[in-house]
Amino acid sequence: MKLKTYMDFKYGVVDNDVVIYKYTGNREEVSIPDNIDGMPVTVINASLVGDAGLSSSGTLKSVVVPEGVREIAIMSFGYSKSLENVTIPASVTKMDSSVFVRSMSLKSINVDDSNPEFSSVDGVLFNKDKTELIYFPRGKSYTTSGDIPEGRTEILEYTIPDGVASIGYNTFSDCFLKGVTIPDSVTDIGSRAFSGCCYLKNINLPEGITVIPYDTFKDCISLTSIIIPKSVMKIDHSAFEGCTALTDIAIPDSVTEIRFSAFTNCISLASVNIPNGIESIESNTFANCVSLECISIPATVTEIDLSAFAGCKSLGCINVDESNPVYASVDGSLFQKYGNKLIYRPHALFLKHLNK
Repeated sequence: MKLKTYMDFKYGVVDNDVVIYKYTGNREEVSIPDNIDGMPVTVINASLVGDAGLSSSGTLKSVVVPEGVREIAIMSFGYSKSLENVTIPASVTKMDSSVFVRSMSLKSINVDDSNPEFSSVDGVLFNKDKTELIYFPRGKSYTTSGDIPEGRTEILEYTIPDGVASIGYNTFSDCFLKGVTIPDSVTDIGSRAFSGCCYLKNINLPEGITVIPYDTFKDCISLTSIIIPKSVMKIDHSAFEGCTALTDIAIPDSVTEIRFSAFTNCISLASVNIPNGIESIESNTFANCVSLECISIPATVTEIDLSAFAGCKSLGCINVDESNPVYASVDGSLFQKYGNKLIYRPHALFLKHLNK
């Protein structure tokens, strides 16, 4: 498609509808036109031409989307260094979850009250009936105003409103919040919801959540502890990968599945319980947990991928429940129960024997 230029906008025409691709100007406040040459502007798709995002100028702070636009496509307001406010009209009924990704200065998403699909509360994006929290603007997680000394930043906390049942995909990822309060009404958390929240120290997970999805808390490097509710049945892959400050975690007996790499690179994790009911310990589950000293295997585990403990330099003992039908432990090492075959000798135990 050959792009055309109208004022500072690059656009294309599809079936007599205008698709806005880029803003090339340097103004701080921009209102996207509602029509060009008599044709309505119906789509904003700033991800298909050049760098992702509507503008890479570094000056754009506020965008007003006009009535008539029906769709805002992936990353259209993403990767902006300066964007602070976006106004969404009633006509927008389709908006990708990555629309605002990595726009770290974004403070407010304002949705027209008559929009049938979306709503906003204090600049935070929700679905219409406010049962799903879709996106938390990253610029709302810190402040440099008020009584804060010049050049300093205060990291903030956020309380999710009562009545919210779902936290969406990527909702808080890479934000700077130090705490998030989740109400008991929440029963579903999307993948990557809190990934990369580098200041997040602790968080409560309410009863009713059944799955901790993949990458949920990945690279939350300040997270020191977390209580997993008894309603959780599955911890998906990489859910806590890279939580380098996590020292302990209590996994309830309700959990029957822990996927691969769930705790990879949790370098401060000194102990962990594997609940009765787990049948498989998958690849890299505890890889590079260099502080992990001992682990207990319940009777239900019948399959262990040996890479699960790769790089666990402090691991000195593996204890297996005596009623386990497949595995046994002898002096801290993992053996095949029948045949007395050595399967795995923990790293610290190996060094101890080596140095004798």
